[in-house]
Amino acid sequence: MRKLTPDEVRWDLTPFYAAYGDQSLQDDLVAASLEAKQFRKSFHGQINRPDITTAYLSQALRQYETLQLNILKPYLYAQLLFYADSSIPEHVSLMAQVREAWQVIHEETLFFELELLALEEGIYSSLLLDDLVVPYAHYLSTVRAHAPYTLGESVEQALKRKDLSGKDAFVQLFDELTAGLSYNYQFPGEKEEREATGEELLSLIYHPDRSVRETAFATFLDKHAEHSLVLTSCFNNILLDHGKESELRNYPDLMTPTHLSSETDPQMVEQLLAVTEEHYPLAQEYFELKRQILGLDKLKNTDLYAPVTKETRQ
Repeated sequence: MRKLTPDEVRWDLTPFYAAYGDQSLQDDLVAASLEAKQFRKSFHGQINRPDITTAYLSQALRQYETLQLNILKPYLYAQLLFYADSSIPEHVSLMAQVREAWQVIHEETLFFELELLALEEGIYSSLLLDDLVVPYAHYLSTVRAHAPYTLGESVEQALKRKDLSGKDAFVQLFDELTAGLSYNYQFPGEKEEREATGEELLSLIYHPDRSVRETAFATFLDKHAEHSLVLTSCFNNILLDHGKESELRNYPDLMTPTHLSSETDPQMVEQLLAVTEEHYPLAQEYFELKRQILGLDKLKNTDLYAPVTKETRQ
C-alpha cells in the first residue's frame, strides 16, 4: 500500500460547510447572534427568582444548549481549517472572525450562568430533583462550583472583553506562529532536504537511529529558538494575566481555576503527585535498564522514546 504524503492527508470538513467562503457559515453566525440577543431579552432577570419553575428553567436550559451548539458549529469548522493549514490567510481571518462572534455571544448570555450561581441553595436543590432538570444536573453543578469566585455581570463582561485582546490574543498569536512554522530536514532514506511539519519531525524521536532522533529534535527546537522573543512574551503575558485574575477572584491558589475546569479535587492531585514522587526510583530503574539495552553510555532526552528493537515505529 502506498504511503500518503502530508499534502494528501486532509480532513473532510464538508459535513460542516462546503468551503470557508460558504455563505451559510456567515448566515449561521448572524443567526446565532440574533438568537443570543433574543435569549437575553427572554430570560435576563428571570432565572434568579424565588418563584422560578422547573418548566421555565428547563426551557431556558434547552434554548441555551441549542444556542451553544449553533455557534459551536462555525467555531469548530474555523478551528479545524486553521489547524489543517494556517498558511492560508482566509483560514486565519475566519478563525479571528468566529472567535470575535463567539465572544460577543458569550457576553450577551453571560447573565444566564451568573443568575444560576445566584439562586438560593434551597431553591436550586429543589429544582434539581425534577425530571425536566435532571439531564442538566452535571452542567449546573460545574457552573455552581465557580460561585465563590464569580464577580458581578459588568465586571465579568469587562474581563471577557479584556481577554479578547489580552490572554486570548496571546494564545491566538502563539497558535498562528507555531502552526505556521516549517522546517527543512533530510529524512532517512531521502536524498535531499525537504520542507516538513513539526509533527513529522517529532515523529522521528521514535526512530531507531540515535543521530536521526537528535538532529530531528534539534531542528525542531532551533526553529522555535528563532522566535524565542515572541514565544516567551506569549507565555509570560498569559502567566501574568492568570496571576492577576486569580488575585481579582480571590482564588486560594493559582491551581484553583484548573481544578475547577478539570473537575478535580486538589487533594486528589496532591496525592497523585506524592505517589508519583515516591516512585521516581522505579522510573530511574526503567531508564537505566533502557540505557543498558540500547548500549549507550548516557541516556539523553532524545533517547526516552527510542525503540528497543530495530523496527521503525509506524
